Amino acid sequence: MACIADSENLILVNDRWTEKLGWSASELRARPFLYFVHPDDVASTEGAVSQLLEGADLIEFQNRYRAADGSWHELEWNACLDPELGLFVASARDVTRANREKAEHKRQARVFESVAELQASFIERGLSREWWQTAISRLIEITGSEFGFIGRTMMDEERKPYLLMLAVTNIAWNDWSHEVFDEYLEKGLDFRNLDNLFGYTILTGREVLSNDPSSDPRSRGLPEGHPQLESFAGIPLSTENGPVGMIALANRPEGFDRQVIDEIEPIISMLTSSVATSLAEEHADQAEHEVERLEKRLDGLNQSRKTRKVLTDVAERVIDQAELSHALDVIRESVSETDPTILTKLYLVGEEREHRMVEFDDGAELDPADRDSFLRSSCVALTEGRVNFSQPGLELGGCKHVSPSDYATFCVPLVAAQEEFGLLTATVPSLLSLKTDHRELLAELQEKLEVLAGPLAQVASRERLVARTLKDFLTKLPNRAAFEQLGARLMSRDLDQCGAFGVLLFDLDSFKKINDTFGHKFGDVALVEVGAAVKGTLRGEDTVARVGGDEFAVVVTSCDARKLEAIAERIAAAARTVDLDLDFRPSVSVGAVLVDDPRLDWAQVVEAADAAMYEAKRNGGDRVVTRRVMESLEL
Repeated sequence: MACIADSENLILVNDRWTEKLGWSASELRARPFLYFVHPDDVASTEGAVSQLLEGADLIEFQNRYRAADGSWHELEWNACLDPELGLFVASARDVTRANREKAEHKRQARVFESVAELQASFIERGLSREWWQTAISRLIEITGSEFGFIGRTMMDEERKPYLLMLAVTNIAWNDWSHEVFDEYLEKGLDFRNLDNLFGYTILTGREVLSNDPSSDPRSRGLPEGHPQLESFAGIPLSTENGPVGMIALANRPEGFDRQVIDEIEPIISMLTSSVATSLAEEHADQAEHEVERLEKRLDGLNQSRKTRKVLTDVAERVIDQAELSHALDVIRESVSETDPTILTKLYLVGEEREHRMVEFDDGAELDPADRDSFLRSSCVALTEGRVNFSQPGLELGGCKHVSPSDYATFCVPLVAAQEEFGLLTATVPSLLSLKTDHRELLAELQEKLEVLAGPLAQVASRERLVARTLKDFLTKLPNRAAFEQLGARLMSRDLDQCGAFGVLLFDLDSFKKINDTFGHKFGDVALVEVGAAVKGTLRGEDTVARVGGDEFAVVVTSCDARKLEAIAERIAAAARTVDLDLDFRPSVSVGAVLVDDPRLDWAQVVEAADAAMYEAKRNGGDRVVTRRVMESLEL
C-alpha cells in the first residue's frame, strides 16, 4: 500500500488501499487522513509527522486504520519527506494478522510460564492461599479480565452444594467489594446462593460464556453493590469423579469466546488437579495427623511398645519419601522383617482410568507389555473397599486376579482423600509349602500392611498431582513445564562427557485452517493424532512435548548433526501419515538445533530452535531447517 500525502490529506493512493480497506481512492482523499486513524493512535501518528517535519530522514511506526466495514487494520508504516515536493511519501503494510499471531504466541508463552511458576511453587511450598491468589492473578492478567475468583465445590449438612472461595481478586473499589475481600482475607468466604450465573456452572457442571449477562436467562441479578457485569465466563473444574469447583472471570473488554478458554486450558487443567488435591486438605495437615491416627490405632492393639514405635517410625519414613518408588522400598524393607520371602507389589490405576490396575514400575524399567495388569472388578479388596486375604486351597472369597498358585496373598486398597490410587499386595510363599497356619505371621503382616497403606497413598497422591502438572491435558504428552525441566537438567550436564543433544520445535502448518473450517474439536483430534504419530517415530530415551497451542517440542539425547536431521525428517514424514478424513493431510514446519556448546544457556537454545522453525514456515512449510544454535541466532 503506497501513498503520497501532505500534512493533512492523502493525495495519491495505489489500488492496494481499496483491496485492503475497501475505501475507494476518492473516499480516502475526501477526508483528512487522521479521520481514518484509531482515536488512541492519533497522537502517535501526529508525532510521526512532526518528526519528519523536524528533519528525520525515514521513520517507522504503526497505527490502526479504519476499514470501510468498520473494522480496524493494523498498519506498519515507512515514511519520509520529499524536500523538493514538500510531500510525504509512504508505504504501509497490513500487519493485523501477524500482530494477532504474535499476541497469541505471547499469551501462549505466558500461559505455560504461569503453569511452570505454579508447579514449581507447589513443589516447594504446597498449596496455600498465596498460591491460589497467584493463580487467579495470572488468569486475570492473561485474559485481560477485570476480576474473578477460583472456588471449590462443597456440600453442607443437607448435602446441598455451595462454593468455598480459594482465591478472590482484590476489587475493593466500593464498600461492597471491600467488605467481600476483607471477609475473604479474615476468615474465608463461601457463596451459598447459587441462583445466578456462577451457580449455574456449579449446579450443572457446564461452562457459561455470556457477553450480555444482564439479559442472560441463567442470571438472576447481582448482590447490592456488586460491580456491573459486562461479560462473564464460568469454567467448571471437573475430574473423572465429577465437578470439584470452578473459575469465574468477568469484564473482559473483548468478551469471552471459545478461543479464550482454549488458550488457558493448561492452567485450567492444573487448577482442576489442584482443587482435587485441596479436598485432601479439608482435614487440616492430613499427612501429619496420619501418624497420630496410627499411634492411637496401635495403642488399641495388644502389641509391645517397641512394636508400636517401630511401625510409627516406618509410617513416618514412608510419608517423608518424595518418590513413590522410595516409599515402596521402605515398606518392602519392613515387610521383609516379618518374612524375607514375602513378595510385595504395587498396582496403580491405569493412566486412562480404564478400570484396569497396572503393576508399578519401581525402577526396574519394565516394558509396558511385561507389567502385570488386571481388571479392577476382579479384586475383592477394591470392589468392597477392605483388606482381603486369598487363602491357600480356598478359592471362595479370593480375588480373581490372584492365581491359585499365588494364594496366601493380602490385597490392601490405597485410598487418600476419597480417591483410589492403587492396590498393595503381599504374597507369602512360605505358607504354600508349610503346613502350619502361621496365624501370628499373618496377623503381623496384615496389621503392618493396613498401617502403612495410608502413608503410601499419601505419597501416591502427591506424586500424581506433580505428574498431572507436567502432562498436557489434551494429548497426554509432557507439557511445557516438563519440557523446561528436562532442558534445565540437560543444560546442567557436562557436554564433553554426556555428548551433544538436539532440540526440535514444530507446529502444524494447517492448524488454523482445520480450526476455522471444522471447529476446535476437530483441531484437538489433529493435535492428538500428530503428537501420537511423532511419538511413535522416536527412541524410548527421547521426548516429545506439547508446548503451545499447536506447537510441539522434541528433545533428542546423544545425537550429532546427521542424526538430528534424520530425526527431523522422520517427524515431518510422521505428520504426513495422519489421516483426518479431509481433502488434505496435515504437515509441520520443523526447526532443529544441535546443542554442542557448553557456553550456551537454555533460553538461547529454545530461541534458536524457534527461529529455525519460523524459517521453515516462511519457506512454505512442510519442511525441515536444522542449525547449530549459534548459526540460528546469527541469521
